Amino acid sequence: MDRRFLAAIGLMMLVVLAPTILYKRPPRPTPAAEVPPSVGAPDSAAASLPRARAPGVRSPAPTAVPPLAAPAPAAEDTVVVRSGLYQYS
Repeated sequence: MDRRFLAAIGLMMLVVLAPTILYKRPPRPTPAAEVPPSVGAPDSAAASLPRARAPGVRSPAPTAVPPLAAPAPAAEDTVVVRSGLYQYS
C-alpha cells in the first residue's frame, strides 16, 4: 500500500482518539447515602392514582358542551404569490 494512504489512516485515527485521551470528564460527585423508604411512607405511584371520593360526596353533574359549528368554506383554494421576478400559484 501507499505510504500516504497509511499515513492518512493513522492521522484520522489520531484525530478520532486524541480528544478522548486529552479531554477527560470531570469526576462525578459522590451521591449521598440514600435512606430506604420506610414501610408506611407514601409511594409516588399511589400519588399518581386518582383519589376515591368520600362516601357521602357526589360527583358534579356533567355540563352540556355546545356543538361546534362547521367552518365557513374558503373563498378560494388557490393562493397566488407574486413578485417582480416570479409568480407562483
